[in-house]
Amino acid sequence: MLNSCQGGWNEFTKSNPGIRRGRLVPEGRQSQIAFHTHLTHNINNLGVHQAIEFDYVLLNEGTGYSVYTGHFVAPVSGLYVFAWTITSGDYTCIVYDVVKNNEILVHFISDAADHNDWAVSSGTAVTRMNSGDRVWIRVSDIFVPCSHTVYGTGFGRGRLVPEGRQSQIAFHVHLTRNINNLGVRQAIEFNHVLLNDGNGYSVYTGHFVAPVSGLYVFAWTISSGDGTCMIYDVVKNNEILVHFISDAAQHTDWAVSSGTAVTRMNSGDRVWIRVSDIYIPCSHTVYGTGLGTSSFAGYLLN
Repeated sequence: MLNSCQGGWNEFTKSNPGIRRGRLVPEGRQSQIAFHTHLTHNINNLGVHQAIEFDYVLLNEGTGYSVYTGHFVAPVSGLYVFAWTITSGDYTCIVYDVVKNNEILVHFISDAADHNDWAVSSGTAVTRMNSGDRVWIRVSDIFVPCSHTVYGTGFGRGRLVPEGRQSQIAFHVHLTRNINNLGVRQAIEFNHVLLNDGNGYSVYTGHFVAPVSGLYVFAWTISSGDGTCMIYDVVKNNEILVHFISDAAQHTDWAVSSGTAVTRMNSGDRVWIRVSDIYIPCSHTVYGTGLGTSSFAGYLLN
């Protein structure tokens, strides 16, 4: 299992040669700022607020990432996208924060505290940064009765979104509370807005409405736990783009599912996340702590 922090969008997993996604980053300054890093070893008993220093660099264009601090420092101002994967296992866990200038963007857990399998948590954040701003992953100060251990893992990827109209349309929203017994096809209304450039997202409907036509990227994380599950669809104009599950029905740990979709939209098209109409014998419950355990993000690619 690989934990990584990365900057760059073309991605290929050797263990799954049939699964990949890629795109061409436009030439210009944005194509010169990207990084992708891995952790090559397990780290045990991390301290509170200790940064995870991903030590193996696959890509570091713009030299924004430092293996000595685990921080990415923005070389220029703009809209940035970050993604990460954090892994634990064998009765350990890691509660962590994705931080920008000491402001928590996302609070998350990789939870294998009650079993000897692997637990994997992944996510994506979209944020606007000024030159010199920093983003990193650190151990949370929230106490849980399991060791802060990270398995050779990954911070994700980071890159600068090209300037122009596309850099003006982006959103990143969280759920601040658990929602129980959601109804069939009920939309998940992410109620805390971190970013809403272009005003495409509505907290009242949970829908993102495309302000302009173009190619869009969406990313999400849905969490469940304590014997519950969540089967959900990512929907565009009532067409299902992705059908997914977050399944903690058989254990008391957290279950986290994350994904990415790329789709072409016309102005006025809608994308949202809703409860599926497929029945399974566990409650439709989504977990949210207000710091990103369940989140939804997207931006205009071109």
